[in-house]
Amino acid sequence: MKNTLSLNGSWQLCQSDKRSDIVIAQIPGEVEQDLMNAGKIPDPDFGMNAEQTKWVREKRWLYKRRFAVDEDFLQRQTYLELDGVSATAAITLNGREIGQAEGGLIQRKLDVTDAVKAGDNSIEILFEPGTVLCRDVRLISCDLVSMENIHIDTDLEGSWANAWIYIEVANHTQDDVRVVASIVVSKGENREKIEIDDYISPFGGVIEAVIRIEEPEFWWPNGVGEASLYNCMVGITCEEEVQDVTQASFGVRNISFIELEGKIGPTLLVNGEMIFAKAANWTNISHSPDECYHELVELAKDASINLLVVQGIEGTLFYRTCDEMGIMLCQSLPTADKGEDAEAALKALRNHASVAAWTGNDAADIQKVLRKFDHSRQVISNTFFADTLHVSGPPEIDSLRRFISQEQLFPPDSEMMTYHGCSADMIELTKHKMGEFKTAEQFATYAGILQGELLKAEIESRRCDRQKTDSALLDIFNDSRPAISSSLVDSYISPKPAYYYVKRAFDTVIISFRQAGGRLQAYICTDDRLHGIEGKLKIGVMTFDACGLDTWEVQVNIEPNSSAMAWQSEPLDKVLTDPARQCLVAMLEVREEVIARGVYFALPWSQMHFPLPKLLVHREQLSETTHEMVISVDSYARNVTLSNLPHLARPSDNYFDLIPGEQKTVMIRDINIEQANDLKLNVWAR
Repeated sequence: MKNTLSLNGSWQLCQSDKRSDIVIAQIPGEVEQDLMNAGKIPDPDFGMNAEQTKWVREKRWLYKRRFAVDEDFLQRQTYLELDGVSATAAITLNGREIGQAEGGLIQRKLDVTDAVKAGDNSIEILFEPGTVLCRDVRLISCDLVSMENIHIDTDLEGSWANAWIYIEVANHTQDDVRVVASIVVSKGENREKIEIDDYISPFGGVIEAVIRIEEPEFWWPNGVGEASLYNCMVGITCEEEVQDVTQASFGVRNISFIELEGKIGPTLLVNGEMIFAKAANWTNISHSPDECYHELVELAKDASINLLVVQGIEGTLFYRTCDEMGIMLCQSLPTADKGEDAEAALKALRNHASVAAWTGNDAADIQKVLRKFDHSRQVISNTFFADTLHVSGPPEIDSLRRFISQEQLFPPDSEMMTYHGCSADMIELTKHKMGEFKTAEQFATYAGILQGELLKAEIESRRCDRQKTDSALLDIFNDSRPAISSSLVDSYISPKPAYYYVKRAFDTVIISFRQAGGRLQAYICTDDRLHGIEGKLKIGVMTFDACGLDTWEVQVNIEPNSSAMAWQSEPLDKVLTDPARQCLVAMLEVREEVIARGVYFALPWSQMHFPLPKLLVHREQLSETTHEMVISVDSYARNVTLSNLPHLARPSDNYFDLIPGEQKTVMIRDINIEQANDLKLNVWAR
């Protein structure tokens, strides 16, 4: 049976030319974090400290440790596995150089059979200059045979699916050996088992099998259906002893990206259905703990995002989480001049249902690798995703305070704020659209809301105009380092105000207003692929200090997965007679339930006279970690905001508007009763 020994944990770290100056480091980990923990450098993310710590990336760094190996651990063949390093590294074991690992965060496997020994061992990893981080490191030792890789491919045939399973087997003897592979494919209570008996030569071989899945459950992306996954367990036996066991999950699905004449960006087909791509560029966070993957992917799911464009290789947990949450990935592969890297990355990721397509600048050369190792996915040029929605804004004030000193927070054109991305254009646009700000808190709120409003308008424009585009790609979903950027989630995994605007704009059904020829048009957009909409569209003028509104009613019938204009106004100056104190409100009712709402302001928000409403709030702690707030108002409430939220507490909505007669239920998870009692509600009154 294959043995595994983790080498994660405490290592010694030093500069290659200063070996006596040692600090305690962690693998998996990053050099800068270890040096900061040891007090050798200031926090490189705070203020302009990055300028003082540039020297770290200019040095060669050495990780070293000792470890013990039991005599019964060692078998015929022993390997050192590294799950990825970010810079070129030379590895030495017991004084013998055993190989080199290139950067790229791709798994490496080095034969150490002749270098490792029973008892005490020493290992050194010497990194060349660059950003140095190292993922999991382990020692594995194999007996007669072991599995190098398994590949699961599916195809549909009538009412069933075929799961084609290819098991790459390494033979660690000098003779042909008889191997029995036991394969179980399961989902819930349903199980299919098969055994394959084959001979493997000393050069290795591939065992092939196929299992039929009756009436398969498809893997669907987020918001469209269930992300159904099947589990495949494989064990191999030789000379009546189990040699190796592994498992992989997979999905039954068919995904393709097509270019349609006259349309901007890709059109996405999933299991034969056209899907609007609610997409964002993902920023690599390899230096962060694994639990960050779950938090960030869950935030993407909650925002109805169904596609992430990923540059660089992430940790395994990222791909598993995307599999489970139905987030499709367009995954980059290493460039063509690194063929072995492209092969290794592809083989490591190809079983993941979430990986929808491969991307790269050398699409034609990547095709050569695909022809050998993956026949089910496309390669898409990076230019396919050139049309991105780019609007920058700051994080919330609590996050800003974590990387900007108090005296540099305001005015926003300070040296530190500018260094981290706050531009003169952002400041001037915020003043023009939102009004003057007198504090750092006001600037962060105004500029954050403006980022959200502008992104919302861009997304709604694309959703309304399905004849021209079937996608909306956000410039950045997440930050990897503190910044004032176009991201939706900051580097502390806190959603920015824009996150909630995008979440509402990506909702299944939305109402959007568009101005045309001095009149206003109301569009209804739906992503529901199964059900159309039959209901009433109610539209009325809301005067801020009034309690109700008179409405026009329109019967609507919208086809599934489509958008359509449902109403057009009289000339706008006749509809809004006092535009500084009025807005247009539209509500879509289906079976007497409001399923969508839209609001239109005729003037920039800086010119609006929003009232100060009274808030009626009912609170209830539903469990130890879940709090409910039901909020209503007596007059129009602009940007109702929950503040004083604990870090990682997640409200279901924030930065939203309320109208009289409306009740808004906000669920907050990961918050206890004491923290809930400290929550505050604010509104924007001018």
